[in-house]
Amino acid sequence: MKTLPVEYRSDALSNINEILKYILEKSGDLTTAQRFINQIFDRCEKIGTAPNAGIDRNDLGKDIQLITFKKSTIILYQVKNDTIIIVNVFYGGQDYAALMR
Repeated sequence: MKTLPVEYRSDALSNINEILKYILEKSGDLTTAQRFINQIFDRCEKIGTAPNAGIDRNDLGKDIQLITFKKSTIILYQVKNDTIIIVNVFYGGQDYAALMR
């Protein structure tokens, strides 16, 4: 199977930026924060190699799938027209179900 391209909704990019700020604030180390964000982007890109490996979460939206990353990050995505759409990224125990509704 081919690897599908990955696109990011503006909400997902905004949340990733907020995660960067949060980790920078807590760690005081820009390198640590950037490294974690790069790992999130790497994980999102890998979804394209196994697009249907996530957990179906149609309760959060049409065709939404969920994967976890490092036990602290939730990535929500859809597969549309042979493209992975990263819908949102949540970190640190946020109530993503409530935020998505």
